[in-house]
Amino acid sequence: MRYLTAMSLMLVACTVRAEGPEEYGDVHWNRDAAAAQTKAKASGKPILLLFTEVPGCSTVKGYAKRVLKDDLLVEAAETLFVPLVIHNNTDKGTPDRALLDRFGEAAWNNPVLYVVDADLKPLVPRLAGDYTPVGTAATMVAGLEKAGRPVPTWLRAKSARADGAAVYQMYCFWSGEAALGGLPGVVSTSPGFHDGAEVVAVRFDPRVTDADTLAKRAGVKRVDAKPEAVRPAPNDRNYRLKRSPLASLPLDETQQTRVNAALAAGADPMPFLSPRQRAQASR
Repeated sequence: MRYLTAMSLMLVACTVRAEGPEEYGDVHWNRDAAAAQTKAKASGKPILLLFTEVPGCSTVKGYAKRVLKDDLLVEAAETLFVPLVIHNNTDKGTPDRALLDRFGEAAWNNPVLYVVDADLKPLVPRLAGDYTPVGTAATMVAGLEKAGRPVPTWLRAKSARADGAAVYQMYCFWSGEAALGGLPGVVSTSPGFHDGAEVVAVRFDPRVTDADTLAKRAGVKRVDAKPEAVRPAPNDRNYRLKRSPLASLPLDETQQTRVNAALAAGADPMPFLSPRQRAQASR
């Protein structure tokens, strides 16, 4: 694949937005490829390159709402990368179209995400057809790893896929959440009742762990039931977190699970919070 020369890159000109269209979500994107390259070279950060329609179809707007307005992904895009957006529905002869053609991307297409280096060379496979927060987070993690950049705990947790599920019985579901929520691969825990007993329903990433391993490591009994069969006890969920100063933070489900388990174990929950969340917690 060929890449833009320095001269042609200078043609891709606009500025970092103050406010942008809804297709941008909440990310403050660069619109000048040459400027993005300069920032990447100076900072050592990879470029997060998004090709998208503006104005966009329902898929584009849905991606912006679900992914580009996600607080953690917005923070990751703006602080761990140099974010660059290119409109894929511009006319031939425009700077955006030149970059689109160089990457071999189709015009008038759904969102496609790249992580590239300062020379615009892709670091990992492009993300296309996956418009989920998990998919975007996983691409970010892979890109940072390939670039030799540190991957914060809070972003890596965001990339976990909750494709596995199991239910466990314990004498107290507060203790069950605490024991299970801190284990590798656990995405979320939810307390409830099944057949009159206190249980914890767990969602986990099967690439990292399995149901039997979780039972063994947490010292709990696995129940032959699906999470949907559990009668939820929402008031008891994340018991330690709800009674801590961190309760008011806008944490996602995995963060709530991890922070709750850390607090129950007397461990430091801060690695599971992003820098912006930590700043908010200290106010």
